[in-house]
Amino acid sequence: DDKGHPKEVWSWKGAERKDLPKKLRVAFGSTDDCKPFDDGQKILITSSGYAVAYVDRVNDRVLFYASTIHPHSADLLPGNRIVVASSFDRKNNGDRLIIYDINKSDKEIFHVELPGAHGVVWDEKRQLLWALSYYDIRIFKLENWDSDAPLLRKIKTIPLPEGAGHDCYPLPDSPNMIVSTGRHVWLFNRDSQKFSLHPELGNLKNVKSISQNPITKQIVYVQADEKHWWTEKLRFLN
Repeated sequence: DDKGHPKEVWSWKGAERKDLPKKLRVAFGSTDDCKPFDDGQKILITSSGYAVAYVDRVNDRVLFYASTIHPHSADLLPGNRIVVASSFDRKNNGDRLIIYDINKSDKEIFHVELPGAHGVVWDEKRQLLWALSYYDIRIFKLENWDSDAPLLRKIKTIPLPEGAGHDCYPLPDSPNMIVSTGRHVWLFNRDSQKFSLHPELGNLKNVKSISQNPITKQIVYVQADEKHWWTEKLRFLN
């Protein structure tokens, strides 16, 4: 608004969506990740309640959906595909990266193991997929991508400075990604592949998500409240 305070301009509730299967509508009760595309016209949403959706915000419709075990992050890939980080399934169907075709909702076409999968970022510049597990960052290349049987080939594993990997976010116009773990927030340089403490958030624990405005450099982050794994607050810096 005129005083510089954030103003809500749009909201979305899976429970109200008639273009989702009934079983998925309630699954969006614990949204944990969202990424904007096409200048914010489309949003990729995951919920640890076992659901993911790609939403056309402008035209108010769901473009893709899937029922997935505890998805914590997702991203768009070349060739009209989506990758989802799925984790912590007691029946051994989770803890993996899953590939879907946007035009074929709820139909998995490939998966690869990723223990405690929590973050995934497609790097267009480097043509690499960065995936955050509970213990490490894994780098993948896209292979057989023009076929009906695409796959992800792991090329490197980089241990985290500590456990409980939770979120990874690529800083705009930078080789760095912000990576949160159980008790700290880090900068991870994708060129040197080294970690350093984030200058402002470094010693914060239980940070669930971070984003930064590419122009103003304002940071918004989500940190769990004391004695809980969730919060009802957005916190702003700069």
